[in-house]
Amino acid sequence: PGTRIVTLEVDPAHMVIARNIVAFAGRAHYIDVWTGHSKDLLTRLPDRYGGAGRWRIGGVFMDQRGSRYDEDLATLERLGILLPGAVVVADNVLKPGSPTFLWRLQHGGTYDTQIVRLTEFAMPAEDWMSVSVRRDDAPPPRGPAERVDAEGGTVLLGEADPTGAEAPQELGQLQWEADRMRMQATRIPGVTFQEWANFAEHMREGMARHGIAATIDAAQLEA
Repeated sequence: PGTRIVTLEVDPAHMVIARNIVAFAGRAHYIDVWTGHSKDLLTRLPDRYGGAGRWRIGGVFMDQRGSRYDEDLATLERLGILLPGAVVVADNVLKPGSPTFLWRLQHGGTYDTQIVRLTEFAMPAEDWMSVSVRRDDAPPPRGPAERVDAEGGTVLLGEADPTGAEAPQELGQLQWEADRMRMQATRIPGVTFQEWANFAEHMREGMARHGIAATIDAAQLEA
């Protein structure tokens, strides 16, 4: 009771489909589908739902461009709307990949994280999903505050959580390669299953050199 689900969809056509499915299911009174980029929408959400002091988030699922995960999580932290114990789940953190995000989760000291190894549906390639729980002793937003323009006014942002040691340069290179691979997949002729498998192995080996690896297999969770 009192739970609200808010989802962001960058593609207007997908937004229309999602809203119609939600309406058909009779859940439009507590599921909102926004359209736009997360970088533009996240700072607008608190005011829409009563302000950061009243609207808090207990769960986040990320399934967009992997290089956005780190920035979007930092924005949620700076808004001060993540509850202690909030669960943050991110998909496709191996393929195409989100190495700097995984580094942040492992070295920032704010989240307890498991990296789940799984096999991509209908594709002979390994992928990972990260599942992180925000610690009860995670720091609250800290000043100095920054004013950021948003629709209808401005919002105040504190500092993001500590991120630990700076990510190694190789992880930044891997992040660039992940974005390039994702872009290639949207173009003709796209990316073959074998190319995806090879890329996943390349990412796995690169991240392993910096201590980032799967911590549990999905099959273990099904047992």
